[in-house]
Amino acid sequence: MLRKGPATLPLSATVPTSLRNTWIALLLAGFAVIVSGTFIVRSFYLYAFAECHGELQRVPTAELNEQRTSALRRVPSDEFELRYDTVKSKRRYAPSTYKNVRIVWVHADSTCSCSDAPVPWNGGSSTSPPSLTIERDEGTGLYVARGGAEDIAFRKVDGMGRRFQSDRLLDRHNVSMLVFLVSLVALGVAAARTLRATPYATRMHAWHRATLRHDGLVESETGATLGRMDPRSRVPAGVIIVDPAALEGRDIYRELPILTRRHVGAGSHERWYTGTMRRLRDARSLAILSTMTTAVALVARVLTS
Repeated sequence: MLRKGPATLPLSATVPTSLRNTWIALLLAGFAVIVSGTFIVRSFYLYAFAECHGELQRVPTAELNEQRTSALRRVPSDEFELRYDTVKSKRRYAPSTYKNVRIVWVHADSTCSCSDAPVPWNGGSSTSPPSLTIERDEGTGLYVARGGAEDIAFRKVDGMGRRFQSDRLLDRHNVSMLVFLVSLVALGVAAARTLRATPYATRMHAWHRATLRHDGLVESETGATLGRMDPRSRVPAGVIIVDPAALEGRDIYRELPILTRRHVGAGSHERWYTGTMRRLRDARSLAILSTMTTAVALVARVLTS
């Protein structure tokens, strides 16, 4: 029969308290990081998604032909800007190609437009985008761009909004956002470490020491046979800890209970205690680190705003 009385390390009684303190530290750190991160994320959003004014809305060219009331007039060069990406050929004498050709609405106050007018472009064309011409029909207010793979028609639409600026992602102004994300990852790692320490801190610290023999029998510290280990559990022979609940109600005239992986823990209490306390200590350190780094990032964001 299982010997009554304490069979665990006296220090194991401190593990539940350490677990509780770790969760409190994680909750406080999470609250501080989220509060600080709210301002950082808002500031990042306002910077990366810039205010925009108006958009260029494409319309079918048939609409221009149907509603056309006057001759087309050449548009001044300061009203629109033609932007494109140049792709240099890897072959020595091959001409460059162009992609992402678009017409951009230029505003006097330097604000960007909410959308551009994309221009289909033939990659094998011998002409370059600067040869594109933009004309306007005064009667309908529609614009037409000629010189690309096909003519396109578009109109100006007023309105305010926000537009994502991809070139601002790697701006040093957004370092605080990167620090905030690292802090979230650190909190996630801390929570994972704490969860791994939870089984021993909540249940296994009260289990009893035993020995698993090579033939699969489990013996108590007094040498009494407690049960037989399920061969499929693949627990190595040696010192183990056993859940007393798995052995309750056992009668000497009954067959030996079959113990599964969830009833035992491979290794001694010393090993489990050391590993659990190390995980909890690491989790608390990560919680403190994430709080401090987020606070520094918040201060830097405020100073650079």
